[in-house]
Amino acid sequence: MIVSAGNVVSSASTLEATLGEGLVSKSDRVASGVVGRMVAKRAIDKGVSAVQWTRRGKQRYHGKIAALLEAAKAEGLALR
Repeated sequence: MIVSAGNVVSSASTLEATLGEGLVSKSDRVASGVVGRMVAKRAIDKGVSAVQWTRRGKQRYHGKIAALLEAAKAEGLALR
């Protein structure tokens, strides 16, 4: 989810019919990559070109988090 000034700009979920199709699991790194690409595409379509990842608690940049963020970067969304 991408939020700007308290408003949701972009979001995606494997629970959406179009994103969940063809996935073996809806909660693995592959699924995270699909969500990352879609979040980035939707954000870019709304004019957002860069975002900052805010860590909550002890979220580390690895596993599913890394897959999501790397896919968003590959789609053209800049991460700060």
